[in-house]
Amino acid sequence: MLISAVEIGAPFEPWLTKVVVDEDHILSFISSEAHERDIVITENVELIALLRTNGRCHHFLNNKGQRWTEKGLVPPLSEKSKGNFRARFVSVLEDEVLELLRTTA
Repeated sequence: MLISAVEIGAPFEPWLTKVVVDEDHILSFISSEAHERDIVITENVELIALLRTNGRCHHFLNNKGQRWTEKGLVPPLSEKSKGNFRARFVSVLEDEVLELLRTTA
């Protein structure tokens, strides 16, 4: 599910549901919909803190392929890797999905 406060130009995929939620309600909507095995991709630190506090979700990425941990973003990006966000994001997302699949097998 893709949830945003504005319509974004994400490509249509049969497995992807897009939901546009009012800006004032987006945090509560996501926190009510997120589950333990979901991967949340966000830049919103407030949302991550909310989801961690209520124990709803444990997997967080930003759009540059960095994982959100209790210590912040990991790994910090070097100057050399800053232009390669898309490839890094796809790689890290694949790793997260494979790890989730392994833990349920």
